[in-house]
This record gives sequence, structure tokens and C-alpha cells, in this order.
Amino acid sequence: MGVGRGRARGHVLLSRGSATIEGIASIAIGFLLLAAVIQVVAVISTQHRVEAIVMTAAEEAAAVGGAPDEAEAWLRSTIADVIGSGAIESSVTRTATEVTARARVRVIPPGPHLFPIHVGARVTLARIVEP
Repeated sequence: MGVGRGRARGHVLLSRGSATIEGIASIAIGFLLLAAVIQVVAVISTQHRVEAIVMTAAEEAAAVGGAPDEAEAWLRSTIADVIGSGAIESSVTRTATEVTARARVRVIPPGPHLFPIHVGARVTLARIVEP
């Protein structure tokens, strides 16, 4: 690189385009880092939403008169509506003393899909029974 003479006075002249290549490379690296950050944020956000939905389903099933089948149907439909994932594995089971709700969801974050990402949540609550 050098300072030009004559017409290009005061402008930096590029020799062999190396600065252009470096500029394009730095933009590409910045884009890839931004895509990675966006995907990580999307996965973390989805994880928190799944945890909240599973907790609510477990609370509904643990309440007096709560039905595990209804809670599981609500769990599946809410995850499908809120997260928009088609691959959902869920269950709500109830024993004499506790209720367990589980969900596992395939996350499709924005950007390139390099490998499948799954998030899951499991909540166990003590069952509420009438005295």
C-alpha cells in the first residue's frame, strides 16, 4: 500500500487487492460469528420456553382433579403453537404421590442447520390431593 501521486493524491492505493480480500474475509468471519450468536440465543430462548410450558403442564396435572391426558394434550399443542416445532416428544405421568411432565423438542434456529439440536425439560411435582 502506498500514497498515490497526481490524481489520486491523498488516497490510499491498494497493491494486488490484498486489502479487498482481507476486508471480505473479515466480513465473512463477522457474519459467521453473528449467525452462531443468533443460533445460541434461539436455542437458549427455546429451552426457557419449553421449561415454562412443561412446568405449567405438570402443575395442571398435579392439581386436584387434574387429568394427565388433558395436560399432555395441552403440552403438545402449546409447544407446537409457541415454538413451531414438529418433532415433539412429550409425556405426563401421575403416580399416587407425584406428577412428572417431560418434553423433548427439535429446535430449528434461524440460519444454517449444521446438525439437529434438541432441547428438553423434565419437571416432577408432588401431587396435590384432597385431605
